[in-house]
Amino acid sequence: GNERRLTILGPWDSRPEEGIVSYESDLAKRLLGGTVGSVVPVGESELTIIGIAPYR
Repeated sequence: GNERRLTILGPWDSRPEEGIVSYESDLAKRLLGGTVGSVVPVGESELTIIGIAPYR
């Protein structure tokens, strides 16, 4: 499948086209609290969390 890096930040930092989403977004709410290996439904697709790292 496709690999995509997402960064979860505050609402004022959101730039979805660059992979930066607000912690208030539906996507971020589904991902937050997940662990490596978690499968998260997104629309008609699924995302698998393959890594978690602090923002730098």
